[in-house]
Amino acid sequence: MNRLNTENLRRILAGGARILCENSHKIDELNVFPVPDGDTGSNMCRTLEKMVAALAGRYETPKQVAESAARGALLGARGNSGVILSQVLKGFAEGLPEDNQVGAIGFATALSEAADAAYQAVIKPVEGTILTVLKDSATAAELSVSEPGTPVSDILDAALLQAKLTLKRTPQMLDKLREAGVVDAGGQGLVHFFEGMLLVMQGELHVSVPGVEEAAPKPAKALDYMYCTEIIVSADAAFATTLKERLLRIPADSLIVVGDGGAVKVHIHTNEPGKVITMGLEGGDLLDIKIDNMARQHREHHLVRPPADDAASTVDTPDKHDNQTPEAIAGPVVISVADGEGLKEIFMSLGVHHVIDGGQTMNPSIEDFCEAMQGMDADAFILLPNNSNIVPAAEKAAQLIDVEVYVVYTENVPQGFTAMMEYQPGGDARAVSERMQSIIGTVTVAEITTAVRSVTISGKNISKGDVISIIDGDIRFATETIQEALMDTLELFAAQDSEVISIYRGDGLEEHTIVMLIEEFESKYPNIEIESHYGGQKHYPLLVSAE
Repeated sequence: MNRLNTENLRRILAGGARILCENSHKIDELNVFPVPDGDTGSNMCRTLEKMVAALAGRYETPKQVAESAARGALLGARGNSGVILSQVLKGFAEGLPEDNQVGAIGFATALSEAADAAYQAVIKPVEGTILTVLKDSATAAELSVSEPGTPVSDILDAALLQAKLTLKRTPQMLDKLREAGVVDAGGQGLVHFFEGMLLVMQGELHVSVPGVEEAAPKPAKALDYMYCTEIIVSADAAFATTLKERLLRIPADSLIVVGDGGAVKVHIHTNEPGKVITMGLEGGDLLDIKIDNMARQHREHHLVRPPADDAASTVDTPDKHDNQTPEAIAGPVVISVADGEGLKEIFMSLGVHHVIDGGQTMNPSIEDFCEAMQGMDADAFILLPNNSNIVPAAEKAAQLIDVEVYVVYTENVPQGFTAMMEYQPGGDARAVSERMQSIIGTVTVAEITTAVRSVTISGKNISKGDVISIIDGDIRFATETIQEALMDTLELFAAQDSEVISIYRGDGLEEHTIVMLIEEFESKYPNIEIESHYGGQKHYPLLVSAE
């Protein structure tokens, strides 16, 4: 491929998304910690699914295609990896010239701008991550432009080759990667994205993407397929293959089917979403469903306005008279994130106004935060992400809403509970958020789960199946049973002169499993108050906090 135009850029981006999503499960497994919540690949895939959905439209230049793709990715961005990827696409769009066709120099320049934007998006850039992989590949792209007529595919080929070489070196740059025996997950995702783009350029991968004729405007209803349909079904990878084969036989495009850890995810554009759902149900329970009328979205310009920069951009807030709430809420309004019914109920009892469903492996998107805030009539919001990987999406959402929004940097649910102890309805939003932030350091939190693979980390030999207790980001204990891990954790908290210890039981863990152990601990430490609650969280049988 010699040059980029609007149509082949659409296909190239969609091809990158397809190959990354097909490998998302493998990317997830590159998690440094041996915990069942690796989600780098899943977050990048979900981000790119929104990017592909945003490609529908009438564009006159490749730059306009890239700008729309970047806006879609921004709204769909999940986790650190998704937010960084959305900024990569933003920089790429900004770097493209306004020409109707883009050659080698313009493409290489856009990759360089993408690298710069990615670095600027991270407060403390770390080498040995996706940032380094992108920077080195962009440098290789610029060096490969021997003359203006060099094919764009040659530029991307050089970038991909360098990306693979740098990815192999990431363990040499980061001790935690070398110790865990993995390469950087985000960098691996970028390599797959480039691979898909290059396959399309070389004619080895054929994808169809949403779009309209470039010569003249066409009403949204004239789209070949009106409904962007996404479903998640509880089924194995074998069903993913079967389902994909069946869906290829119905009139549709933009099909992505990914089998991911007991769940099959489907993205498709069709006029028969009901047929897609029916086929999916043949494999198992329907876990999630989303159907968007792309024609209506097109007419209403549903996507965020194209800004000069993120900091100045906003998402239109609803008109005060058309809000879902009949009266304004006495602010600041608190929006929290949690994934268990018990945890959600506790947050609501503490005064949280709305809980977004999410947590480990289920990072909500920037759009999820924006929609939650748009649904409330308030002049100020406080966001509790309750997970370090959700913080970036909360921060970006705060920039996109045209009211006061403050993020309290809670990295787990118990910190969120502690922060709510300082919440004051009707108080000054900034002052309230600062008090909430100041108190979260008073709680120590242990997350107890099962190791999903064998690894040596922080000098500890962890075997697959060990029950591990992670305290302040460090694996402190590795035992054979949940009871042993809990007792070791409680003994540590007792040694730290804790006064109150709270235990939150996860989904499937019955209270009787730990009752005798708690009674034993209480008899040994009568001055320590211990509470047990049902949390219902997935992946982590126990969350334990001490104050």
